[in-house]
Amino acid sequence: MNKFYKFLLTISSTLWFLAIWVVWYIFNLPKCESFKFEISIWLGCLITVVVPVFFSLVLKIFIRFLSKEDIKNVQSCNLADNEFLPVYLGYFFVALGIDNWKLLIVVYVLILIFTFVSNTQYFNPTYLIFGYHTYHAETEQGTQIILIIKGKIIRNKNEIKNMKFYRLNDTTYISRKVRED
Repeated sequence: MNKFYKFLLTISSTLWFLAIWVVWYIFNLPKCESFKFEISIWLGCLITVVVPVFFSLVLKIFIRFLSKEDIKNVQSCNLADNEFLPVYLGYFFVALGIDNWKLLIVVYVLILIFTFVSNTQYFNPTYLIFGYHTYHAETEQGTQIILIIKGKIIRNKNEIKNMKFYRLNDTTYISRKVRED
């Protein structure tokens, strides 16, 4: 199940690449003066943006099939939300530079493979919209782990003690519920 979930996470975290390209493509179609054409442009853009959001919501359902764990004795916890912004901005700029769908498919498949293999698929920009934050944490044994937690930004490592996490991979955990304040 973890490989399947990892693959779904990879698709979910890279779908924005396709969404940006499709929106760019739609707005660069030859313009006509028809009101119906304008509606179809905006409808196409809306559908394109809703797909990654919907896919991320579906993934939240699958979390309950992952193993549940407690993470105690965290030595440090640092916010990591902004570390991934350059990666996604890079995806967006690459998407805007592609001028045909064949090249888009090749580049997307390569990004999908690299994201899957690199274990960075857990970071999904849509989760920021849903109120999740990503943290680098260090366990008592000195292991660096990544925690994805919904709710206000954690200011103290002790706030993690009573939370339940689901294991996404060997070093990444997600909390399904909003942390209690």
